[in-house]
Amino acid sequence: MTRLLGVLTVAAIGVGGWYGARQFEAQVERGEGGHVERITLEPRGRLAPRTGAGTSGGTGRAGPGAASTIRIATFHFDRLDDHRFARPVVADLLAKLVPQFDLWAFQDLSGSSPSVLLRLLERVNEGGRRYDFAICPSVRENPTGRYLAFVFNRDTIEVDTDTVRTGEDPTGQFRHRPLVGLFRVRGPSPDEAFTFMLVNVQVDPAYADHELPRLADVYRAVRNHGLGEDDVILIGNFAAVARKIDAVFEPARLSTCVTGPMAGAGGQSTTSNLVICRRATAEFTGRAGVFDLVQAYKLNPLTLQTVSAHLPVWAEFTAHEGGTPGFVP
Repeated sequence: MTRLLGVLTVAAIGVGGWYGARQFEAQVERGEGGHVERITLEPRGRLAPRTGAGTSGGTGRAGPGAASTIRIATFHFDRLDDHRFARPVVADLLAKLVPQFDLWAFQDLSGSSPSVLLRLLERVNEGGRRYDFAICPSVRENPTGRYLAFVFNRDTIEVDTDTVRTGEDPTGQFRHRPLVGLFRVRGPSPDEAFTFMLVNVQVDPAYADHELPRLADVYRAVRNHGLGEDDVILIGNFAAVARKIDAVFEPARLSTCVTGPMAGAGGQSTTSNLVICRRATAEFTGRAGVFDLVQAYKLNPLTLQTVSAHLPVWAEFTAHEGGTPGFVP
């Protein structure tokens, strides 16, 4: 365990073999006929401090109209790349799906650059939305890479870009290294807003018996060295049903958010979930589930297979740190 904690900790920025990370805003230049000629990426900044008034972060949704909850979701794509996204059925479905939730953890994206994310968010933001993404720069360094990503609504969520990290794994504990980032809800003041570490995971089904138990060690490493943040959420594809995940994580006092039926009306199932310590993360409202794409969008199950064999999973959290009276997890 000690060795694993040393490998997957998020202790000091730039220490312990972590890759640096930045988040970017896409600037799209079009030529005649509306064709994309060039896409440039401009870096964004960090979270505002939690203390003091008048800081630049955490005010995007303040006031009486601010929502009291956020919804965090995860989706395993089965290797989504530019070629698959070029299919109208895929692009149309994802453009409808992404705005349903405030923050996404995506697994199994593919390509020599994050161009599929840029094109996805260009579609999502056509109506004036402000969704963005955060990834590790190693995506740009590995031309055949399959990678994980965070996608979020900038009106409701902000990210500390310096904390978006993927860990080195020299001993080969994981086939897909977890992606970690520090997030905060916009709307409440920085001192009151729900702040949390999100750990995006993709367990390889062929190695699930080896990888799944070690995610509890990853959770402890992030909690103990994650910039003093005690709210840690494991999210992604665990390659196991909720019952098995709960059994494996019980010694660590971790449990799944989605415990009900894990299949949709079309027969699709999922092994994705969110895992938390319920005593630590009191912000979980108890509301969670599988987002049934077939039922929501009246799809043919065969059509859904062109997008993914999995279904998205989500959970709801209060916007304020420590939870909101009236919610009982």
